[in-house]
This record gives sequence, C-alpha cells and structure tokens, in this order.
Amino acid sequence: MKKRSAGGFRFNPIIAIGLLGVIVIPVVLFLLGQSPENAAKEFMTALGTGDVDKLTEMTYLPDPESDIKSQWRHTFENSARNYVFGWKFGTTEKDGTDRAVVRVTITEFRGPEHHENDQANLPLVRIDGKWMVDMRSLSRTFFPGLPR
Repeated sequence: MKKRSAGGFRFNPIIAIGLLGVIVIPVVLFLLGQSPENAAKEFMTALGTGDVDKLTEMTYLPDPESDIKSQWRHTFENSARNYVFGWKFGTTEKDGTDRAVVRVTITEFRGPEHHENDQANLPLVRIDGKWMVDMRSLSRTFFPGLPR
C-alpha cells in the first residue's frame, strides 16, 4: 500500500532564501539612500532635457532671489534656449557624509563645431537624506542663466 502525505507543501531552503532576498535588498537600498553619482546623473539629465520640475526639486538654494521654479523657467526660455551640450562624468570626492563634488566634463556644441571640453565641479549637499545641487557653490560658467 502507498502512503499518502498529509499536505502538499515541502520546505525548500533555496526558495526561502530567494524570497528573503527579494524583501531585504530593496529595504537595504532604501536605507542606504541615493548616491551622489546617481543624483548628478539625474540633475544633468534634467538639465539636458529642460525638466524644470526635477531641477527645482534637486536645487539647494537658501534665500533665493526669487522663486526657484520661475528662475529655471527663465533659464530655459531665455538664457539657455539654444544651448546644446553633452557631458561625461569623472571622479567623485566626498567631504564627510553630507557633501560631495562630482567632476563633469561638458562639451558645448555650436553648429557643426564644438567647444573644447570644459571641466567643472558639480557640488552636492545631502539635505534630509536626499542629494541636491548646491547652486551657491556651482560656478556661473557651468550653464547659462543658473538660478541665484
């Protein structure tokens, strides 16, 4: 005679470890927070596409001259309307846990020619666990018409 098992469930340790990993990995990544390099990538992508909302969200500017969002709009409607550029990231230097500088090489395109590659520093500061670009420390030559 055949014995029948009472239940159809068998414990599989590999599946249990996999399920635990699916739960633990996102939690650890969330607790570690965003890296300065990822924040720099987000900022430069928003700058390249003219994403005023994202730029406003990522701008650290205490006591701005006027509303940051309207300053970014003005930048893209006037100062940088025809500004075409590309970028490449270099090294990152951290100063403690709340400050970092990401080195960026910017190439400006003017018609069929391009301007020489300019090296620039993208200063970042972590506010409430989120990396933001410190506009007061950013060179005015970084991009035309930056908010102040």
